[in-house]
Amino acid sequence: MSQVETVREKLSGGRIQGLVIRAHVQWVREYFGDRNLTRVLSALPPHAAIEAKDANDGDWCRFETLVLLSRAIADVCGGREAQIPRELGRYTAHVAIGDRRHALRLEEIHRFCRCSVIRDALLQDRGECTYDELSEFAGRIAIRSSRVLSPIFCLVLAGYYEQIVAAHGGRDVEVLESSCQCAGDAACTLELRWR
Repeated sequence: MSQVETVREKLSGGRIQGLVIRAHVQWVREYFGDRNLTRVLSALPPHAAIEAKDANDGDWCRFETLVLLSRAIADVCGGREAQIPRELGRYTAHVAIGDRRHALRLEEIHRFCRCSVIRDALLQDRGECTYDELSEFAGRIAIRSSRVLSPIFCLVLAGYYEQIVAAHGGRDVEVLESSCQCAGDAACTLELRWR
């Protein structure tokens, strides 16, 4: 079992964009090679392995596939359980931003995050999401009433927003989860800080 203790987890009924799954697969291929990617896919149930292998950016994939894939990657590629999902999240943001990186500006972090959490909540069954600007260099993401839950996904999401803020020019970026629905809290809350 993972080092992240799961108090509550709901994997069925949610969906995730294929780009997220594809980025995870691409990360393994780029940093650990095709041989380890084969090991990762072999560790998955057949339906998840097929979905992970064939995911395209415009596809909708099961949330369960993302969580199972993230766990398999952590098991095969090693490292601390919390470290790998954060790396996967950072890489996913890198892939999602792509060539637009040069157009991102520090003063647009809050607007980008506000739009991002609303869009992602609607598209990915994440429940009610809000973004609050706390100061020039701090913000808070709160996700409530999620249909699907996993502490692994919270770590992926934290890594994703670390990279988003860094890509906008933020320095010394920290994203910490201050509450989690998986632990019985009312919301998954990510605290974002940067310089």
